[in-house]
Amino acid sequence: MKPSPKPTNTFCGNTRRREFLHTIGGGFPALALTGLLSQEGFLSKAMASTTGDSTNPLASRPPMLPGKAKNVIFLFMYGGPSHIDTFDYKPSMYGMDGKTIEVKTFGRGGKKNEGRIVEPKWKFKQYGQ
Repeated sequence: MKPSPKPTNTFCGNTRRREFLHTIGGGFPALALTGLLSQEGFLSKAMASTTGDSTNPLASRPPMLPGKAKNVIFLFMYGGPSHIDTFDYKPSMYGMDGKTIEVKTFGRGGKKNEGRIVEPKWKFKQYGQ
């Protein structure tokens, strides 16, 4: 009798189970499921309890104004630059493209001791206040 093959830690092809769960665990699948279940009336009992007065100060309340958003764009960029690096004006960064600086990071790519500076790729324009 042949011994059974050793089980692999892969899920759905080459993706590991932990990476799969990490990818879908952003919270939006649960939000979408809640919306779908409330349309079908599955969560209507829970919704009915939130519309009345409650003694619980932490209970959810109906919104003051109806929502106007028709679509949502959800960006989950693992390892991408932060909002501070992308939306703040940094005039001193011009002319430093390609230079390396010493950093201490540890992520999916392993440990890194230096990073490359990328200068802004567009002209800065002030919007808002």
